[in-house]
Amino acid sequence: MIWLHEFACIRYVSIRYLFCRNSPHRTILRSLGLFCVLLQACIFGRVVTAEPPDVKLLIPPGGQRGTKIEVTCDGKFSWPLRVSAPGVDVVVTDKPGVLEVSIPADIPADRVWLRLYNDEGAASPLPFMIGSLPEAKEIEPNNSLTKSQVVDPIQTTVNGQLERNDVDCYVVQLKRSQTLVAAVIANHRMGAPMDGVLQIVSPDGFILAECHDDVRLDPLIAFQAPKAGTYHVRIAAFPAKPGTSINFAGDKNYLYRLTLTTGPYVTHAIPSATLHNDLQSVQVVGWNLPAETRLPVVPFGGPKMQGYQEFESLAAMRLFPDDQTAIVFSPEMAGTARLRMVRHHYVVRTPPAANNSQQIQLSVPSIVTGWLREPRQVDSYLVPLKKDEPTIISVEGNRIESMLHPYVTLADPSGTPVPETVFSSVPQRDLMLNYTPPTDGNYILTVRDSYGVELDRHFYRLSVRPDLPDFELTVAEDALVVPAGLPVVLPIQVTRRGPPNATVGPITIRALGLPDGTTAPDVVSEPTGETATAVKMVITSTGSPFSGRFRVKGTVETPQKLERYARTAERLDACFESIWVTITP
Repeated sequence: MIWLHEFACIRYVSIRYLFCRNSPHRTILRSLGLFCVLLQACIFGRVVTAEPPDVKLLIPPGGQRGTKIEVTCDGKFSWPLRVSAPGVDVVVTDKPGVLEVSIPADIPADRVWLRLYNDEGAASPLPFMIGSLPEAKEIEPNNSLTKSQVVDPIQTTVNGQLERNDVDCYVVQLKRSQTLVAAVIANHRMGAPMDGVLQIVSPDGFILAECHDDVRLDPLIAFQAPKAGTYHVRIAAFPAKPGTSINFAGDKNYLYRLTLTTGPYVTHAIPSATLHNDLQSVQVVGWNLPAETRLPVVPFGGPKMQGYQEFESLAAMRLFPDDQTAIVFSPEMAGTARLRMVRHHYVVRTPPAANNSQQIQLSVPSIVTGWLREPRQVDSYLVPLKKDEPTIISVEGNRIESMLHPYVTLADPSGTPVPETVFSSVPQRDLMLNYTPPTDGNYILTVRDSYGVELDRHFYRLSVRPDLPDFELTVAEDALVVPAGLPVVLPIQVTRRGPPNATVGPITIRALGLPDGTTAPDVVSEPTGETATAVKMVITSTGSPFSGRFRVKGTVETPQKLERYARTAERLDACFESIWVTITP
């Protein structure tokens, strides 16, 4: 309590000296008094003012459905904090930095997001993975084959961490012809800054299988044992952003989830799109699955994540904002598959037969899930296009975690290649074309692999749809702090879509769900001028402290009535239609 006594003295001296009038040294004394007042303010501010939490990591970064686990938060913060975790139940424990997370057994998600916050602000939400297999923790030392950590039974997801120049080794026992699936989740879904390397190694050190990249930078190996015996699984990593060193890398944020299983493992669903009002079971593919295995399609997140489910980024592939995500999973199977739920009267087709001579008639709009199962296979489609009607054609491989590098061509009804058509790569292994045909007719669209190879997972999702008038709203930040009485500006990016002859009219943009005492006047984005591409919404509060989410909605009346919600910037292939706001007193 010494500092309280010192504080009282400083306060007393500052008041006496600041307002002294009769001393011959009053100028010096007043300056000293002012200095004491400022010092008082600094000390007082440091004592009573908290800071927003800065939570960097969740350890472990995931858990099994139907279990309750302890999760440790890593970062800079004062405990206790509060947590928002749609989809799971979280208890903030008395242990500093420790959460107790309960995962529902039937949660239809492979990832949820945890956001920790206090009265001063909120940390960025962190991904928390959901799996079906029992979980284990990496145990050091396991950096050599002789120190390999035993995984038994071989139906386990290991939560590990690579330290500097680290290599982690695990050992399993396989029967002859048994298929082991070793799959890493780290960079793509969790954001770990690592480019993993995965190997299957014999006891005497021979590398039997190796993978550097499968799902983006995350490796996966399906290994069939040539004979019964002992096999080692070895994982290391380079930095996701290459530097000047060629050494293995590691740090406390090099977290990974390594699934090791000889049981069923799901990678994809056929088809990869479904109608939102006609959810049925779909065929799933992967390894160690019974023939023609089918699983039900469920909207991603379910009711518990309503209002905070993940959305896909719209800009890259010009998706319809009404499309949402669905998922297929089984508590008895490792892996999941995501699908796109579409609402715009699509015709959803199953994969075409592997027949290079067959041409498949499409309608507009429609979605086809293709599967190149034969070497040098070429899938050919007849696409009915109308003169001067802009059409969007997209082929997705990257988004559906395919190994395909698509090569796409378009020819006019006579079979002559259309030279001016260029399919833009957005992002890698995804192609998109906005094309206005000069004549009516059945245009010929072909899809093949750029290298002429085939693998079990050479899938693609082909979409053909008209280029309709539409718009998007995007906010760069997913969290705001609004001090009471002080206006805060929320910049909103506006993107108008559609053909030039159908310009999207004025867009009225308003905030929904702000607490009492907090206001944000509507703003309007005009078709031309400074507000056509960006507007600024001013948020002001005179009310009580608050922490929670609100949404920003845009409405347009011409050329047709549309309502769209602002989405946050894309992160780990996910966007959200809500913004976190903290109202401070």
